[in-house]
Amino acid sequence: MRNNTISQRRQDRILAQLYEKGEVNVKELSFEFSVTPITIRRDLDTLSEKGLIDRIHGGALMTKKLRDEALFIEKGHRNIDEKSHIGQIAASFVQEDDTVFINSGSTTLEVIKHLKGKVRVITNNAAAIGAHKDSQVELFLVGGEYREASQSLIGDMAQETLSNVFSTWTILGVNGISTKFGITTNVQQETSVNRIMVERCHGSVIVVADSSKIGIVSNFSTASIDKVSILITDDKAEASKIAEFEKMGIKVITTKDQ
Repeated sequence: MRNNTISQRRQDRILAQLYEKGEVNVKELSFEFSVTPITIRRDLDTLSEKGLIDRIHGGALMTKKLRDEALFIEKGHRNIDEKSHIGQIAASFVQEDDTVFINSGSTTLEVIKHLKGKVRVITNNAAAIGAHKDSQVELFLVGGEYREASQSLIGDMAQETLSNVFSTWTILGVNGISTKFGITTNVQQETSVNRIMVERCHGSVIVVADSSKIGIVSNFSTASIDKVSILITDDKAEASKIAEFEKMGIKVITTKDQ
């Protein structure tokens, strides 16, 4: 098990380098990680079988899929201060004994870290397992197929679990949110999970999104904009875009307001 964990971490770092450079070399990786070239080739073969990289002689290239979708590990280092502040604001809405749906993503992971007291979190965010959180928070993973690139749980099992629960709050991270096209994401398999989280919420839907997602339309639709009650973003969001959401009756909170 420990060897598997070490291999996984090394492969995550290889993917992060690919995202940054576009290409990696077996010899260089072997030297960097102090392992044999054979070990690196096995890592690259594993990543290739998962469809995350393209193998070439002596190394690997980033696939179009990887270019189009930033890895969760890399996303977690973007705008981290803004995401942490957004997560803190969103978590403040959740009260004792509430049940909250939270989807996958680096911003929603920050929400989980900031929750306090005895609340029930039902999530497909597999990264929540290793997150530092209040010991009173009850964490339930939905199960299903593990999607490594986004550290999310997807598929029929995840959807079935959510279909048997109602939440007080649903807190969603997004790839894009716009007044015309609503909530969108770039991963079709995650759309179904997100949609059920919206449909099974008897309270309010909160979208947490840093300013880079505001006004953006991604590939797949999760929900129309009228399903959103609250939008929490950072202080870099354009005032004109915020005004558009407010005209739709959405309460917009920015980090500068708190």
